[in-house]
Amino acid sequence: MARKDLSRTVIEGGRRWSNCTERRASHGVERTRVREWLARTGGLEEAPVPIKFVHRTFYDKLAPAWRWLDRQVGRPWRRVYSELRAKFDRRTIAGAHVVNDHMLPSIWRGVGDPWRRATSQWVVDRAGILRPAPWQTPAYHALVKATNLWAASRRIAKTSSGYWWVKRVMTGEACHWSMPCGERHTWAHGTRWHAFAWYYEARLSKADVKRFEKLPCELRDPLRIAPHIVTMR
Repeated sequence: MARKDLSRTVIEGGRRWSNCTERRASHGVERTRVREWLARTGGLEEAPVPIKFVHRTFYDKLAPAWRWLDRQVGRPWRRVYSELRAKFDRRTIAGAHVVNDHMLPSIWRGVGDPWRRATSQWVVDRAGILRPAPWQTPAYHALVKATNLWAASRRIAKTSSGYWWVKRVMTGEACHWSMPCGERHTWAHGTRWHAFAWYYEARLSKADVKRFEKLPCELRDPLRIAPHIVTMR
């Protein structure tokens, strides 16, 4: 594929549709807070809470770039990178954005932010060959599903006495407002709640501890919780 063909197909596609919904939601919360503030103070005392800023997000048409990378699987990464530099012109803002912010972060090369490893689509193995990411396989997706069912919305805290299951308990009232009420919410059992706390539930069995320690870091780290956040009953 020539460079001019990629420059015509790999482009920014305008504002992401969900970004408009997020902006409307932020303004709806702002109007609700202002009405509550006026009813409470009459506009003569404290200042209202400032509006939540929503950054612009865009929808990039990257399917041709992903198809091109898929065709490079099994080739040495140094050659793939050389062709990538030749086919995608990084001298333009759009070209630099596509290569530096989308294509290169989607390839895990063993360096950089470890959190990007879980979202990468390809990896460079020890021999320097481009391969599909093992965590994008159906087996890994099945492991994610099994882990979520095993944890059942709980977290794991490591204390001086070992590993403990930690359960989230709703301590505030349920919110049934059809419009945003301006308070911070958390979802549980299909309902919005205003407050919650973490409580110790039970100690992990030896089998559960082994299962937890064998999980990949992308699944193990989200299950952890700091002991000082947990409330003692």
